[in-house]
Amino acid sequence: MVVYAKIRTGAVVFDPIGASSAPSGSIFLDKYNANTFSEKTTSGSTGEVGTGGGGGGGASAFIKSKQNLSGVLIPANKRVSIKSDGSICLSDCNDLSADNSVGMSQEDIVDQAWGNVMFDGPIASGALDGLGFATGAVVMLGKDPGSLTTDQGIFNPVTDTIMKVGIADSAAGVTSSTATDLIMITEVVSTPA
Repeated sequence: MVVYAKIRTGAVVFDPIGASSAPSGSIFLDKYNANTFSEKTTSGSTGEVGTGGGGGGGASAFIKSKQNLSGVLIPANKRVSIKSDGSICLSDCNDLSADNSVGMSQEDIVDQAWGNVMFDGPIASGALDGLGFATGAVVMLGKDPGSLTTDQGIFNPVTDTIMKVGIADSAAGVTSSTATDLIMITEVVSTPA
């Protein structure tokens, strides 16, 4: 059995470097790729952590480019919500169409433009493909083992654990009312007594 060293610290500070400067077998902050956490395999291939790394490609597990169709500028570092058409808007607890806050804008995003959003939880790409869920809907753990639902009326709080598993979202690079991806934000709403 292999025994690995355990390291415990309050913080680890990464200085941004380019992939060519990172040693093989390392995790690094890539200064040429929006400061994303990346990995370099022992064979020298690189890719973002959480996407299969090593040149696996694809979007970050927490970051996706989304389109702003709200009619106003979304400044950097502001809370955003997914709208039913798949676009984003500034989150607003007083607006039912903008109260499903899912993450933070990483840059200024002008109206009609695309920009990066860092989500509160990882993105499960394709997890909702073919289920017919609407973009922006709250996704719950279903009553059948392993299933998902957006119908919250099926639960009995006396007998069911009611658990939100995330928010439905359209695919990367697509503004659509049909959800294919799941932004995983879990919350136990209630459990039976």
